Amino acid sequence: MFVVLTLDLNTVSNYNVIVKFADDSTVLFPKNSDVKVEIEFNNVQEWAGDNTGILNLIKTKELIFYNPKARPCHSNPPVLLNIERVTSAKLLGIYIQSNFSCDIHFNHIMTISSQRLHILKVLKRQGLSLEMLHNVFYAIIVNKITYAISSWYSFLVKAQIARINSLFKRAFKYGLLS
Repeated sequence: MFVVLTLDLNTVSNYNVIVKFADDSTVLFPKNSDVKVEIEFNNVQEWAGDNTGILNLIKTKELIFYNPKARPCHSNPPVLLNIERVTSAKLLGIYIQSNFSCDIHFNHIMTISSQRLHILKVLKRQGLSLEMLHNVFYAIIVNKITYAISSWYSFLVKAQIARINSLFKRAFKYGLLS
């Protein structure tokens, strides 16, 4: 239904792209676009008004990506009125950062996974079988770690990969995996 309703939501410039998923839309606006970001944003707001949609300005964020290895460029575009400019944002469950790092996302999934490991230890003490512990481990930890892994895994450093391996070793040591 969302796809049908947003079929006529298009960019002003052919350089820009709108990515639509479920009830979420993201506008990708390259530096070499032939229109100003304000014009593209006004286009989206106008479309929402014409289609009885509501653009949630509190959830709307502006994230400017940059190459951390390049010489610093201090010519950011002007700030959009009523839109918060951020250095990281959560998009479809993945934390993305302006410098293309995955540190925030990685730390988030490792924190959640460690908390869930504790839940599994409690379930083991309450007598849950090894087979069931194994199933729950895959359902609540492995799935959390592997969700959209192809989008962030290549950005990991050796120490982060070692932390993931350590989590699996702890799970085995606690008797949560066969």
